[in-house]
Amino acid sequence: CNLIIIGHDAAGLKTVETAIKQKYPVQVRSLVADFSNGMEGFDAVKAVLKDLDVGVLINTAAVDLSYKTFDLLAGADMKRCIDVNCGTPTVMMNMVLPGMLAKKKGIIVNFGSFVAEANCPMPTVYPSTKAFCHKLTRDMQVWYKDSGVIFQTVIPGVVGSPMADNTPPSLLIPSPEQYTSSLVKTVGWVDTTCGYLPHDLQLATMKILNFVFGDFSMIKYWPFHRKDQFISKKNL
Repeated sequence: CNLIIIGHDAAGLKTVETAIKQKYPVQVRSLVADFSNGMEGFDAVKAVLKDLDVGVLINTAAVDLSYKTFDLLAGADMKRCIDVNCGTPTVMMNMVLPGMLAKKKGIIVNFGSFVAEANCPMPTVYPSTKAFCHKLTRDMQVWYKDSGVIFQTVIPGVVGSPMADNTPPSLLIPSPEQYTSSLVKTVGWVDTTCGYLPHDLQLATMKILNFVFGDFSMIKYWPFHRKDQFISKKNL
């Protein structure tokens, strides 16, 4: 098997598996696993991987939250977000890293997000989980610097994927295919990247605004967050 794709949506996985097989002459296997249910999902993955030589791990698993202020979020939803977004890259790296260290080669890519770098306090749980991914990966880079294993953090902006409601592509919002094509060129060259040049420029601009305006650069103060728009979003 050349590629294993893992997720909780069986139908979505099968669609992706079929699309890859139609386009590339590779062996693909899909595995349904729920990483919000303790170690059950991870144990299923471990059973499948035990006889495989894993050379590349891409951690993209993420759960978002409803567009509400922190005090209105449900505790169970927040815990699920933390379990999936923080637990998945942590446990999956722990699962495959020993084999990579033994071979002295391997690639692990963990996905953070723009929002982890922004002043975006609502809802802060999802951005905080993405900041965790960045911190975790950075420490792995330092600790295993001479191991032969490459660790990379990806900090994307908005990509026209289902998680972004399939927003039409534009200069600042690449399609998944455009984004992936750009991202793979950075692996092994930079420790942290947005993966797409316009996103790198966006992030640099955002950091400058944060430095100059401090808290007033928070999205709380943006014209986009008028009361009527806020109410509309809360009802989505």
